[in-house]
Amino acid sequence: MTSLSEFLPSNPLFCVAVDTLIKDRQILSARIHGEGGDMEVPFPCGVARTGVKRSVVMKEEEVRTLVEAIEDPAEQNDKDKKPREPPIVFRELIPEDEYSRLKSSLGSSISGSPEDQQALSELNEYIVKDEGAWALSDETIHYIGKLLHDKSISPKIRSNLLRLLATAALKDDIILMLHQDRKEHLLMNYAVDIEHLPEEEQDGLALFICNLFESTSSSEWLLYISEWAYDRQTLSNARVTTKVAVSALLSPNEGIRDKGTAIMHNLASKEVKSAVFDDIATELSMAILQFLTTDPQE
Repeated sequence: MTSLSEFLPSNPLFCVAVDTLIKDRQILSARIHGEGGDMEVPFPCGVARTGVKRSVVMKEEEVRTLVEAIEDPAEQNDKDKKPREPPIVFRELIPEDEYSRLKSSLGSSISGSPEDQQALSELNEYIVKDEGAWALSDETIHYIGKLLHDKSISPKIRSNLLRLLATAALKDDIILMLHQDRKEHLLMNYAVDIEHLPEEEQDGLALFICNLFESTSSSEWLLYISEWAYDRQTLSNARVTTKVAVSALLSPNEGIRDKGTAIMHNLASKEVKSAVFDDIATELSMAILQFLTTDPQE
């Protein structure tokens, strides 16, 4: 019988799969997204094998197969899987009515510029006419950000905008609009201040975040862990989503609290592919404990 120590030196491909992919798979990922063709896969620093060359040439498709095998381990058989708990979302919104309320509250003074009119028209095509996310230009997310962050604008306008966005959140392709905000983070930079917002804005924001759990792609967007700096804070989508969930759950307003409860349910039933930081898990747990130990209102 061949021992493991005898097997490894004579099988460089196995060494690469175990040592390089597990310990230093970032090298492979970088190379995959770089030059095509054959790729040289090095051993990680400090790793040496007797009788094995320092590197081995592999085909790109072979490297992809090995990376996928490490990053996406085999799941349990279907019979062992628990059925996915459906998210709690609010479907009673009528797109035509929500758009009409927003447009009426805006008035001619705010939506009068050609750029603003175009962005408003694109929202109508996407949300009301169901034309698809292709109808949205980069100006649309900038217009949304303008309405959310301009302190001179009435809270009623922002509330109506958030309710309109909550109807869009139920669409399968909402992720395309969310990805337009990947550089400036206009949506999440607004959402992080939820506890300082008027109640009607808090309600609309909680509704929007809750409905984003409708599709897999948008719910995963809510839990992205990539960080950025804003207002002397280090933020991520996951941290902001947590803050919205906690604030809504512990709100004295029953309507907001109902949406916070729904968000917590959606978070608990979500199969998270990325890591959940300890502080986020602790914050969610403490909020639920506080909620459960609070006397219900008469």
